[in-house]
Amino acid sequence: MTVYDIQISYEQSTLELNEESIRAVAKAVLEAEQVRSATISIAIITDEVMHELNRRHLDHDYPTDVLSFVLNSVPTKPPIDELDGEVIVSADTARRESAARGVDAREELLLYLV
Repeated sequence: MTVYDIQISYEQSTLELNEESIRAVAKAVLEAEQVRSATISIAIITDEVMHELNRRHLDHDYPTDVLSFVLNSVPTKPPIDELDGEVIVSADTARRESAARGVDAREELLLYLV
C-alpha cells in the first residue's frame, strides 16, 4: 500500500496554481519511481527567495528554477520503501522561461516539479 504525504506551500503571487494538479504530478512521479511511502514538501517561491537559498546551500549567486533535497537515505534503484524530501520551485522563473519558450507558465512550473 502506498502512502504519500504531500504538503504544498505558496510564498509567491506570480502564478495562480491548482493545488490538485501539483499534488497529482507529484504523486505520478512517486508512483513511476516506485516509491512506496513518501513525505514530500513542495514550496512555490519567488526568484528572490530562490536566490537566497542557492547562496545559502550551494554557494550560487543566482536564482534557479528548482532545488530539491532528499532528507533521508534512499537506495539508488527502485523500489524505494520511504522517501522524505523537499522540492522548491520558482514561480518567477517559470513565468519568465515560459514566455521565452511560448508555453503556459503553470505547465513550465509542473515540469520543474517533475
